[in-house]
Amino acid sequence: MDKLPRAKNARWKYVNIEECLKGTRTTVLGKIKAWIRNEETCQIYWLNGLAGTGKSTIAKSIAHFAADEGQLGASFFCSHDENDRSDVTLIFPTLAFQLSEVFPKCRAELIKVIDHEPDIGHALPLEQLQKLIVGPFCRIGLHTQSILIVIDALDECKDENAPSTILMALAQFIEVIPFLKVFVTSRPENDVRDAFDDSSLQPHRDIIVLDRVDPNVVDEDIGRFLNVQLQKMAERRRWAYLSPNWPPMELVKRLVQKAAGLFIFASTLCKFIDSTGDLEEQLEEIAQLSTSDHEGRLGIDQLYRKVLDSAMENFSDQQVLNCHSILGTIILLQNPLSLTDLSQLMCVREGRVAGLLRGFHSVIAMPPSDDKTAVIRIIHSSFRDFLTNGKRCLDTRLLVQPALQHREIVVLFLFKRMMEDLQEGIIIQREHSIDGPLAYACFYWADHLSYVSRDRSAINQLLTALDEFVRNRLLYWVEALSCLGSMHIAVMALRKTRTWYSVCSIYSLR
Repeated sequence: MDKLPRAKNARWKYVNIEECLKGTRTTVLGKIKAWIRNEETCQIYWLNGLAGTGKSTIAKSIAHFAADEGQLGASFFCSHDENDRSDVTLIFPTLAFQLSEVFPKCRAELIKVIDHEPDIGHALPLEQLQKLIVGPFCRIGLHTQSILIVIDALDECKDENAPSTILMALAQFIEVIPFLKVFVTSRPENDVRDAFDDSSLQPHRDIIVLDRVDPNVVDEDIGRFLNVQLQKMAERRRWAYLSPNWPPMELVKRLVQKAAGLFIFASTLCKFIDSTGDLEEQLEEIAQLSTSDHEGRLGIDQLYRKVLDSAMENFSDQQVLNCHSILGTIILLQNPLSLTDLSQLMCVREGRVAGLLRGFHSVIAMPPSDDKTAVIRIIHSSFRDFLTNGKRCLDTRLLVQPALQHREIVVLFLFKRMMEDLQEGIIIQREHSIDGPLAYACFYWADHLSYVSRDRSAINQLLTALDEFVRNRLLYWVEALSCLGSMHIAVMALRKTRTWYSVCSIYSLR
């Protein structure tokens, strides 16, 4: 079983996502629970909604419910911020591994498959599903109780074809395993819609659209969430001057209107004001932010702008520049890093990084100061969307242009780190210490490179750095990957580099 590659932190118990507050989302949760219990319903249920509408919170609540009912077989919570949880080729192997823990007979059959095909974990998803899940279950003849699989945020896989790849594989084999039910969540992107509308999948799926839930019901849930969270804040601070009926109903109503159906607005708001001084003053100020006809998106935009303004209120111009670089790096990392590793990668003191990020706690998850291994990550993908969109992030000092930021990451951080640390003979001496920023550089430099703009005028510095790396450190890099047991990364990285360089050559001829 150890030969089967998998995302170890992808199951529902291990993801840092809150469940639905008791008494909220009852209508949606009730529909999904009824679907799980009714064996006559369709096998695939798609929950879709815009960013910030609470899909992952619902998915975790459903996974917990199914586990308590003894019907959860496996779960995979995708995340753009973690490399293994955004890798489409790890979804079915991870699900198969978890299923084998629940069903011992299935585990025995799975071991036979792996013994016969040790590399099956690296096969195409269609073949993985057939041999790792469908085959073992068909052979043990388990057709009694429905088994639920939860796949959350399928659209956050880095492969843009991930949704159609997974869904088309399921469509091909779903009739063979009628006892299996699959709950999928994602944004309503066009490629996901197309996959669910495919004729081979239509007879086996149903759809629930969060954006079509009665707005009054959603507003009531957000209001309940705000009331509970704000009352907890007041109790923690023991502010006696607040009335027993605080927060005022009218104030909560205005905040609910600002949220416009986005639970992420309410969650970010509570995190933001929890340590920013006077609760009433902060809430009133946010409630009075200007509104618009497109409040749904602009409401969270205004809140994010408020967070940025507050966090950088006393920053110098240089501190703003440093903050831009740090935020841009955090949101574009292929795998999150700890404070120590991020600081070493960027050649910035830990104290400076922590200090600059101190005011961003409502949008950036910062680990406790005594935990050196916990990673820094954005709390919600909508913050990345905001920072990388010039029409939304109006502060040009903090606007992140991915193509330029990726170039900064690969040239100033990754190549620099490898040029300094990959030396002749040093790998043998440091075989067990190739970790942190050096390991990250070895693993992901080609991924960042592939996102850099191909405009010849913008890549001269990068081409020079790439040429120097290939001439002087390529073999040491291969040796480092060998020591890390990740030689397969070398092949993929070189292929990505060759493709990127070929396109650059075409542009240079124009």
